[in-house]
Amino acid sequence: MSQTDVHRCRFVDYTPHSITSLAFSHASTRKFSPNDLRLAVGRNNGDVELWNPRGKWIHETTLQGSKDRSVEALAWSSIEGDESRVFSIGGTSTITEWDLRTGRVLKETDCNAAVVWSIATSPDQKSLAVGCDDGTVVVLDISGGVGSCEHKSFLQRQDARVLSLCWAGDDKIVGGCADGRVRVWDANDRRLLATMRVDKSKIESTLVWSVLYLSELNQIVSGDSTGSVKFWDLKHTTLLQSFKVHEADVLTLTTDLANDSVFTAGVDRKIYKFQQVEHQGQKKWLNVSNRLFHSNDVRAMVSYESKNFNFLVSGGVEKSIVVSGVKTFTDGQYRKLSIIPQKQVVTLNRREKLIALWQDQTVKIWRLVMRSQPTDDVEMSEDSESEDLEELKPSFELVSKLTLADEDNITTCAISEDGTLLAVGRLNTTKLFQLKQKSRASNKLAVSKIDYPALNALGSKHLAFYGNTHIITTTPKNEVYKLSLEDTEADPVEFTLSELPRSKSKPAYSENISQINLHHSTLLVTRGSAIDTINLDMTDVEDSTPFIRLSSTISQVTTSPSRDSVIVITSESKIYEFALSDAHLTTWSKSNSEFLPQQYLSQTEPPVGCFFSNKLWVYGATWVASFDLEHNIPVQKTSKKRGHNGALLIGHNTDVSVDDEDEVMSDGEDVIVPESAAQEREKNAKTDSHAFALTQKYQGVLFADMLGENEMLIVERPRTALKQPPAFKLQQYRV
Repeated sequence: MSQTDVHRCRFVDYTPHSITSLAFSHASTRKFSPNDLRLAVGRNNGDVELWNPRGKWIHETTLQGSKDRSVEALAWSSIEGDESRVFSIGGTSTITEWDLRTGRVLKETDCNAAVVWSIATSPDQKSLAVGCDDGTVVVLDISGGVGSCEHKSFLQRQDARVLSLCWAGDDKIVGGCADGRVRVWDANDRRLLATMRVDKSKIESTLVWSVLYLSELNQIVSGDSTGSVKFWDLKHTTLLQSFKVHEADVLTLTTDLANDSVFTAGVDRKIYKFQQVEHQGQKKWLNVSNRLFHSNDVRAMVSYESKNFNFLVSGGVEKSIVVSGVKTFTDGQYRKLSIIPQKQVVTLNRREKLIALWQDQTVKIWRLVMRSQPTDDVEMSEDSESEDLEELKPSFELVSKLTLADEDNITTCAISEDGTLLAVGRLNTTKLFQLKQKSRASNKLAVSKIDYPALNALGSKHLAFYGNTHIITTTPKNEVYKLSLEDTEADPVEFTLSELPRSKSKPAYSENISQINLHHSTLLVTRGSAIDTINLDMTDVEDSTPFIRLSSTISQVTTSPSRDSVIVITSESKIYEFALSDAHLTTWSKSNSEFLPQQYLSQTEPPVGCFFSNKLWVYGATWVASFDLEHNIPVQKTSKKRGHNGALLIGHNTDVSVDDEDEVMSDGEDVIVPESAAQEREKNAKTDSHAFALTQKYQGVLFADMLGENEMLIVERPRTALKQPPAFKLQQYRV
């Protein structure tokens, strides 16, 4: 068995951004959750990430931000039968509505007041309320559908900044202000109905950072800068109870579906749970528990409950999303989602040994300059041999750093095969640069811009060089273009993709192009659960050819030149191999796709990348696995249940029937495997203990690929390497 040397790199300084806001697309419900339930995550670089909370929490797409722009608060409008809409605010007087299909800003509406500090959607999803720096509360009508946002009314003005807002039904608005007061307005006649004062601070004005309305109890909850949590009766606008449990500012509040529990968090990092209990015939709120999930300030927290989900999600300065349960908060398990992005931000040029990272407006390029002597072996699972991978410590040098003057964040980058060209894409433009070594004595690269008007006019979500003669780009509108690098005056060639059925139960972006792959002269274009092929050498055919259609979303795609096949990984981590010639499942896939090792399927972090080199290599943020497609995976002893006609039922939520490669099944169906087929595999399959291996030695795997024959590059960014700002110091008690 050949040995693979591993270049383990930790110099790529990817730095995630702090979480500023969180918002679920739908309110909690006593029914099953809708299929298009999503979580929006705002970052302080202006990005808005959209996550699918089902299964392993998949980061599906990013609404791209720009320089000096942050997202301070988010709001959804989700009306059954209509497309969901996302609004954000961030340090300006405008409200931004995002185009979920393209990832661009759809519309910016000026509130005609001062800087906006808070935003909230009405329960009927038809109005927005925004609180401003000058004390104004503006109500906007968004009932007209996507792109519609019109001024409806200005509520009675007061002088204090409106830091937080929530709706109390469809006719009242509650605001937390910077003068230590909670105010209630009538949304219809615009009058200020009541003012409630919180505790004064001895040093400075008390800031009411968060307010929450409990519809089942007709109560208001407030959290302020003194660390106090107060419960108010809305009907009589009187204080019911007050708790001073936090040691610093309370920044965020949320509640469960029944309004029996309230969760509070803020600068002191702790999350407290208050529960309503009956005592001597009266219902009272009690502080029942607290937990320390975060190592720094908690900026945002949201909850969602339904028949099939139970989430309490929080985030802040620590940068990680933390997922726990509303019902299991006190003593249940929680999970910190990895800081490693599920979308590629690193690329490799093998010929020149260049590693490029893109983030915000900056591209950094390093060169591996020498090989060092082998060090310790990689520890693999019991299914593998430790001699299979050997670790190396490469030397490196930062050879170029390119900071673009444009404000938009970079979406993608690509380096040509010969290492002389760099393409940088954003949603509105794509730029081409020449890379040239400054001198023979130096590894530094000189970067110069190449004028290419046709390319500059196209925004890019994905880029790929086709040899050294052409560049392929996909636009935010899902257009695919091929442009010549030899003749910059030539018109771009546009390829037309086949039509896909539109599902109203899926988000607007679900059928967007998620990745492109080159296999010789064939371009594979992945959209949702579909892959099309394009022959780049045929000049007379500019239409794509449907290749495969699955029932589950495709998360990763790679090709095997030696096997002439396409390997697909779904959002459920299932692996399928299709022959490129006829789109049928290969012999390995028929025998193994429904028998994948539990050690692989049970990984909490989803696959974020894959590649083929003698073996199929798949990696997630905390693990690296290999599959030898020449051998069957040893059968695991599992319980089997019988279906109709004596067939065996194996697995759930599958995509393709293992005995008929042309059949595509719906979500949730079992794969029906004839008993004879299952028994035949167990009796006659050519299995090998080296058919599968998995290691968790590597932490924070940002990127992995083959650097050369029997040489692998693994780029790591462990959580411990990130610099964190000083955190609030909690009092320590000695026992």
